[in-house]
Amino acid sequence: MPRSGKRKQGEGQVLKGPSPEPKQTIQIGSVNTKTLLVDCEINGTQVKAIVDCGSPICLLSDSIFRKMGVTGELDEVQTKIVGAEGSQLEIRGSMILDLTIQGVIAKQLFFICNNLKQRALIGLDFLRDQGCTLDFSSGTLCVGKNKIKLADEPCGGVQRVSMPETITLQPGRKVDVKCKVKNADSEGTQGVLEPLAAFHERFPVAVPCAVSYVSGGSTPVRFYNYSCKPVVIYKGTSVGEFCPTAGAGETLLTARCYRIESHKEGQGTERMEGIL
Repeated sequence: MPRSGKRKQGEGQVLKGPSPEPKQTIQIGSVNTKTLLVDCEINGTQVKAIVDCGSPICLLSDSIFRKMGVTGELDEVQTKIVGAEGSQLEIRGSMILDLTIQGVIAKQLFFICNNLKQRALIGLDFLRDQGCTLDFSSGTLCVGKNKIKLADEPCGGVQRVSMPETITLQPGRKVDVKCKVKNADSEGTQGVLEPLAAFHERFPVAVPCAVSYVSGGSTPVRFYNYSCKPVVIYKGTSVGEFCPTAGAGETLLTARCYRIESHKEGQGTERMEGIL
């Protein structure tokens, strides 16, 4: 017997609410052929920041933010922020801070980033709001009536880290290797070793993101073969990027520890740890 279109009392009805709006994405796309640095104060703390009109926002590294001892809660950030190389930045939150550049004082919104490769980045929002003019050819920033000569250095300061020789990793083994840092010109430089996504896609090997240093043109890297077969990694294979965050003699604040774990039925847990 055909049913009527009316529902009997007690019958369920599936109600579809509105689909959640996708997160807004901000792309950080550097347009600089070289890194331009400006001395500034952020909440009274001296910071050498990158000036980049390819970024629509201002960013501050979490390590520098913690040194400032700022009180108060960070505002939650729902926006997805993607770096110039395509990787997503880890944003703790945002806060309006005092930014001073050559006597120009502004209340500026900063996004606090866990994995920022630089100390701070001054973006297009500040440059636009303050009517700044950036002359790439002369490396000059005009802020109001002030002309500031910017320091320059090779773009980003990020160096490729590669295998010094061919190695074979046995299953379930951890091995520390002194990998080559390309163009490393400062002994004792501290920074963050960031493994490449392409390396993980190619090899069943875990490499932790960790605070590291340059010594003799090399930096220590820990490898863990979590597969059940030997893995061969050839000489010259790119492993990651070394991102300088402190010069020789400076100290780098460490605040967090990442842990990579792999679980096997009936066996214990293998762990790798790297501080960041």
